Amino acid sequence: MPARCSLVVQERPDDLLLHAFFLVTNLSKFDWPLEDVLALYRKRGSAEAQMGEVKSAYDVGLL
Repeated sequence: MPARCSLVVQERPDDLLLHAFFLVTNLSKFDWPLEDVLALYRKRGSAEAQMGEVKSAYDVGLL
């Protein structure tokens, strides 16, 4: 399946410059609108951050 690359640009109220990044996925643009893909990856990023916090709290790397 071909990769889909989208440019995401965010305007933040206190910043002078725009925040921009590329989102690369293999989710179909016909089944997944960009807003849904962005929401899905934000949830995934939050979950990964929480898992990282748990690992560092329990110091799992030393087990």
